[in-house]
Amino acid sequence: MYCPKCNADVETTVREVLETYPVKGESITVKALVRFCNVCGEDLWDEELDEQNLLRAYAEYRRIHGLLQPEEIRAIREKYQLSQVAFARVLGLGDKSVTRYENGSIADLAQNNLIALARHPSVFKELLEQSRSKISPDDYQTANLALDGLRCRVVKGGTVVFSDSDTTSMEFDTTKTR
Repeated sequence: MYCPKCNADVETTVREVLETYPVKGESITVKALVRFCNVCGEDLWDEELDEQNLLRAYAEYRRIHGLLQPEEIRAIREKYQLSQVAFARVLGLGDKSVTRYENGSIADLAQNNLIALARHPSVFKELLEQSRSKISPDDYQTANLALDGLRCRVVKGGTVVFSDSDTTSMEFDTTKTR
């Protein structure tokens, strides 16, 4: 890698150091990976490491403020088997919003809370019904099938006696005893 101080290509070492990044008007300190020149000891700009460090700072900001992490948003969306655009439309967000959040951008608190509420199948079902005209019939059917798969059913003698869409998919046969 080229070192401007040494004016030459040099061997480098990556070390972990504390660095502070501005995130939404706050200073967020994280353990950052920084590349250093082995000859003069200067830190060198490394685009890939800098991007990773910024994502760490964003993740720390989300952690501090109780916001969803990108992988949590992705998991909620995938639970309903929808594309990013279809999920955004169901929630009433812009078409690119979910893509940005899953790629590391930080959602505002209201958008974060809306996505968090979508974890609950009954809430998502209501949003799905309200936004039915904004998504394709195939997406609507896919989401409904996913919702059906999330229902908890209590089965007695082969008949469903209880069904709740706000729990994970489980079936209990009450004819069996311990």
